[in-house]
Amino acid sequence: MLNVQLVKTSATPNDFTFGLKGEFTAKGRGTTTPFHPFPMKFPFIPSNRQMLEALISDYAINSLLYIMHERDFFTFRIGPDTPTIGEFLRTSCSDDDFDDFDNWDVDDEEISSEEESSLPTITTTMSSTLQNRSKRDTNEATKSADLGICLSDIMPAIRDKFPNRLLNIKIHTLHAPSVIFESKNGGVANVNLDLEALLYIDDTGERIGRIIIDIVIAGNVRLFSDRISAVIEIKSLNLTDNEQTLGLSEEALTSLASLSKDILSKIANDKLSKGLTLQMPTAKLPLILVKPQFVIIDHAIHLATNFKLSAKLFGITSSSICRRF
Repeated sequence: MLNVQLVKTSATPNDFTFGLKGEFTAKGRGTTTPFHPFPMKFPFIPSNRQMLEALISDYAINSLLYIMHERDFFTFRIGPDTPTIGEFLRTSCSDDDFDDFDNWDVDDEEISSEEESSLPTITTTMSSTLQNRSKRDTNEATKSADLGICLSDIMPAIRDKFPNRLLNIKIHTLHAPSVIFESKNGGVANVNLDLEALLYIDDTGERIGRIIIDIVIAGNVRLFSDRISAVIEIKSLNLTDNEQTLGLSEEALTSLASLSKDILSKIANDKLSKGLTLQMPTAKLPLILVKPQFVIIDHAIHLATNFKLSAKLFGITSSSICRRF
């Protein structure tokens, strides 16, 4: 629930200003978020003649993300039936799938200590090969199938212990996601995600592994009256296998993280660069925004707009646009 409190007001011959403390709370209770808002101020725009200006702080958005995290909203499952990557969640690949990896057939029982020391290099080479092939693939819907790979290529310990099985992965946030706005480069949203991925055998539900995922994303965001577009850069993506059950070395985890970062960046930018349509619910509002302009500044989204008052608000038959002259 959005909890709004009036905290201050001021007036001059040219404007009327009021401050609101707005945060999302559980069932309308008082402050529950373990953080506080940053100071913010209206930007100076000499040519600005809009009737209404507003600042929407990143604190309000982060309070919503915090409540959603507390209620396990950011929990989802990836399984064999998931489009695009479902075919990837197998512990064994068919012989036909090893078109690029035929010379990697090794008997685990006969591996010498010298060969064991070379496994991270083999895994790194494999990940590099997969990365090069993924860049050549332009069809997202069949990417993993076209590459002819599955988890057994990347996680040999799972391949050996659980052959010919399907997996599902349950992912949820370890901490509340956070968004910090910055005015640099025309407006940037910095997103931090701490995730936990739990791997299960699909038919038995046996948990076989756990990976911690830390992601830092910087998105150059453009907001319009009815659309939003962005170009994102994944600044860092780190994978940690604390339980050491997946048979992955640190070097292999780094290679897998690099591969994942490239694929996720491409998928996200293909979607966001085209823009997403925003539909603002205005049916129950007493005013309609006229040509609103949005700009990201430090710790806030700045809105400047004229507005059209609803005729029903004054009991008249026609509406009027309020603008500054």
